[in-house]
Amino acid sequence: MIARAIEREYGPSVTMEYFDLSRPELRDQYESVVNRVKEKYMRYPLVMIDGEVVFNGSLDYYSLSAAINKRLSAMKSKAAENK
Repeated sequence: MIARAIEREYGPSVTMEYFDLSRPELRDQYESVVNRVKEKYMRYPLVMIDGEVVFNGSLDYYSLSAAINKRLSAMKSKAAENK
């Protein structure tokens, strides 16, 4: 549900992917993430933006939208500085 709302709001500016880390082949592929979860006592689900864990254990649309807006704003600012 949240993924569809985010896709509607942001369109192609944001790409969302779901990974079920209970699957052995994905646990191997994302071993560093799985290890970080164990080391920092995080809970699933995890939400990562550009490889950084921004939420763990629960998620709501408004918090995720705010995190996405923050990241997009930072990207736009960085792009403007590089011009």
